[in-house]
Amino acid sequence: MEHAPNIVTAVPKRRYRIGEFNAVILGELECRDVGDYVYVLALIRDGESEPALYVALEQAAPGTFEMRVTVAGDSRSYAARPSMRDLDEFAAVALDAAVQLFRLQDDSPYRMM
Repeated sequence: MEHAPNIVTAVPKRRYRIGEFNAVILGELECRDVGDYVYVLALIRDGESEPALYVALEQAAPGTFEMRVTVAGDSRSYAARPSMRDLDEFAAVALDAAVQLFRLQDDSPYRMM
């Protein structure tokens, strides 16, 4: 997917199930692109090998953060609160974005890890 994070290594922090999707939140990221990622959520539809959605928290400058949402080759950045460095807060915001974008309101995210 164009504009997707180019991840070399990462540590899975959390896994969720939402409807027909699996979501994994990655941390401790090493990437080939210029993004300084704090966390990345990848949303993968059952039977697919590539994520349908990425939600990334990036440090844009010291003390300044952006949330980048990438879906279907389109990427948009939004200002993010520094408090999103907290894994629980990032997970809540990123999962809500996935639910809204894929119209999964009938399915609650279920934490698997």
